[in-house]
Amino acid sequence: MLALAFVLADVRRQHPQARLRIAGFARGDAPELDALFQRLGVDAAAEYPGSVPANALPPPYRAARVAAVPSSL
Repeated sequence: MLALAFVLADVRRQHPQARLRIAGFARGDAPELDALFQRLGVDAAAEYPGSVPANALPPPYRAARVAAVPSSL
């Protein structure tokens, strides 16, 4: 998950308007990730909508240019 902060920072160098939305937890649930976003200067571009019901996921997926769906298997 921490790698996403570095990816976001790299992407924003060429696409300054890029944003990252991480569904499934709220800001503060991963303080080490929050700190890394801040250190890299991309914290304003990261969104944490918290838990998102499955039926609410299709619109954000359709709007995304890239979607990462990690697995805990």
